[in-house]
Amino acid sequence: MEIFSKLLTISDVTSGLLIPTEALLHIPIPKGGRHHMGLVVNDSIGQVWKFHLYPNSHDTLAFTEGWLEFVKAKGVREGDKVIFSTGNNQDGAILHEYYCIVVMRSPFTFQGEPIYMDVEELPRKRLPIPTTEIIFFK
Repeated sequence: MEIFSKLLTISDVTSGLLIPTEALLHIPIPKGGRHHMGLVVNDSIGQVWKFHLYPNSHDTLAFTEGWLEFVKAKGVREGDKVIFSTGNNQDGAILHEYYCIVVMRSPFTFQGEPIYMDVEELPRKRLPIPTTEIIFFK
C-alpha cells in the first residue's frame, strides 16, 4: 500500500526527507518523550536501510540519519520522485509488514508527460537532457 509519494526538493535531498502530513497516519511516530526512532526500509533491489525519523520545528517528521546515506548511494537528486509504501510477507502463520522505498526519475517525456523509471534501472552517470520530445511513428 502506498503511504506517500512526492517530488523531491533540494531540502529533501540535502537536509532530510520531509514526510507529508497525510502520511503520518501510516508511519509510527516517536512517543513517550523520545525525540527520534529508527525505521527499517527495503529499497527496490532488496537492500535494507535504517532511517531515523525525527520531529522538526513545524510539527512534521523527517527522515534524516540514514536518508542522507541513501541519497548519496543512489544518486538521488532534486526532482526525483520517491514512493514510500508498505508490503506484507507471510512467514508461516505470521504476517510481517515492512516498509519499501523506490526512487523514480524522469529521464525523458512522452507527449509532454514525464516517463518515470526506477533509478536502479538507470545508469549512475547523468544522462543528457533531451532537447526534443521522443516521437513514435507507426
